[in-house]
Amino acid sequence: MRNHAISLLLAVGLAGCISSSRVAASDTADASDTTDAGETDVAGDVTDPDTTEVEDTSVVEDASVVEDTSVVDDTSVVEDTSAVEDTSVVEDTSVVEDTTIVADSVVVTDTGITPADIVEVVEPDACSCPGTPCSVGSCGDDGQCVLTPVGRAVDISGRWFVSATAAETNPGTTVAAIDAESYGAWSLVEQGQVNSINSPALSSGGEWCSLDDGTVIFTDGGTHTALVAQVDVRGDLLAGVDPASSLMAVAVKRATGTPSLASRYRLLGLTAAPGAGLVGLSGWIGLDPVGCVTELDFDTSLPGGLPGALGFGEDACTTVESGGSMVIEGYATVGESTVYGEWRGHLSQTAAIAVLQRDIGVGSSIYPGFLVLVREDGSSLGTKLAGTYAIAGLDASADRDALWGHVTYSVTNAAIAELLVHRTTHADLEGGGNLSTDWYQVTVGETFAGEGMYRHNVDGVGRLSAMAGQVGPVVGSVDRIAWLAAISISDNGQVDSAPDSPTLIFAIREH
Repeated sequence: MRNHAISLLLAVGLAGCISSSRVAASDTADASDTTDAGETDVAGDVTDPDTTEVEDTSVVEDASVVEDTSVVDDTSVVEDTSAVEDTSVVEDTSVVEDTTIVADSVVVTDTGITPADIVEVVEPDACSCPGTPCSVGSCGDDGQCVLTPVGRAVDISGRWFVSATAAETNPGTTVAAIDAESYGAWSLVEQGQVNSINSPALSSGGEWCSLDDGTVIFTDGGTHTALVAQVDVRGDLLAGVDPASSLMAVAVKRATGTPSLASRYRLLGLTAAPGAGLVGLSGWIGLDPVGCVTELDFDTSLPGGLPGALGFGEDACTTVESGGSMVIEGYATVGESTVYGEWRGHLSQTAAIAVLQRDIGVGSSIYPGFLVLVREDGSSLGTKLAGTYAIAGLDASADRDALWGHVTYSVTNAAIAELLVHRTTHADLEGGGNLSTDWYQVTVGETFAGEGMYRHNVDGVGRLSAMAGQVGPVVGSVDRIAWLAAISISDNGQVDSAPDSPTLIFAIREH
C-alpha cells in the first residue's frame, strides 16, 4: 500500500497575486462547464459539484493529465480558502505535467516519487504443516507446506514375527507376522494371526522409516504412529510401543535356517493369572542338544506364587523348525491336577532370544502376555554396557502404561548417567547418574547364578527404581552388549530376585 504524505498549506488572500498565465475571460466565465455533478475529466476523476468551498485540495486520484492548474481568472470571490479537511494524502503522484502551485508565495514542485519506490508488503497466509511420522513438515519461504521424508537409514526389510500386548482393563495379546518392504511399505500378514480374547487392534499396514541410530517408526499410512521401536545392530530383534496407548510390541526377524536352541536361558515375561490380569515372571530354563528341559526354576510377582504358570515341567521338550518357529510343550502338576502347557513362538537367527505365547488349548487362541528366553552368554565377562540405549516396555500394574525413552550407562564406576522414561498417562520418570544411588551391574557365573545377569538401581523413579534381567549377545570386536531385558524387582532385591511387579522393559543399544 502507499503511505506517502505531502502537507500543503494554502493561504490565498482576497487581493493576492494572479498568475502571469492569464487567458481570455471567456475561458473562466462559467465555472459550471467543469463542475457539474458526476462529470468526469480525462484522467477519470469525478470533480466536486461545488467548488465554492474547498473540501479537499490535496487528493489527486489520478493526476496523469492536468491541462492547466496554474490559472485562476477570477479570484474576487473565495468563500473559504482556509478550511482544508485533509491535505495529507496523495493517491498517485506518478505523473504531474505541471504541478507548480502558487499559494502565498510558497512553491511546491514534483515530489520525485514513482511507483517503483512504493513497496507493498504482502503477508503470507498462515502455513499449517504438521507432516506425518515419516515425513517432517515445515513451512517454506513461500508459505507453502513442505514435507521432507525421514528416509530409511537402517534397513529392516523382511518378515518379522510380532507379539503385541496391551495392558488395558482387560489385558490382551495379538501375534502376527508383518512384511517390511525395502521401499518403505509394510503390511500385516493375516494368515497365522492369533489373538487372545481382549486382543489389541493392529494396523493392517502402512509406511515405515528409520533413523541412523536404529529408531524405526511404523505408521498406519496416514498421520497415526502405529509403533515407535528400536532395532538391534544385528537386525534380529525389534521392540517398541504405541505411544498413544498402553501397548508394547516385541518382534523377532525370520531366521534363514534352523537355529540351534541348546543352551541355558533366562526366563522373563508377563503371563496371565486368574483374577489378577498380568503378572511378572522370572527364572531359568536349561535345554539339552535335542531341546529337552534339563533345568527349570521360576517365580512370579503374584503373592504366594502361581503354580503351573508355565504349564510344563522338566519333562518338556522343544521343537525348532526352519525359519525359527518353535514349540515347547509338556505337563505340570498343580496340586492334585495335571496341567498341559504349550507355548509357540519364534527363535532369532543367532538363537539369542525367543518370544513365545501360550496356546489356550482350545481353538486358535492364546493367553494374554508373552515369554522371553534370553540366552546366557559366557563372553559377557569382558563386555561393556556403557553407551545409550532406547527403552521400550510395559507397566502392566494398575498404572497400565507403555514405557519408552532412553538410558545412558557411564563408562566408569558402573553409574547410570541418565534415564528418561515417558509413560502413556502418568508422569515421566527421570534419573541422573548419582553414583551413590544410580548404578548397574553385569554379573559373572562365579558370583551369581548365571553369566551376564543384569541389575540396576535408580533413585526416586518409583517402580523402575530396581530391575533385574539378562544382557543380550555381544557384538563387534569391542565387546559391546547389544541389548538387555529386565523386569521390576524390590528395591533391596538381589540380581536373581523374583519379580515384584508386572513391569518389563527392553533396552536396545542405539547404533
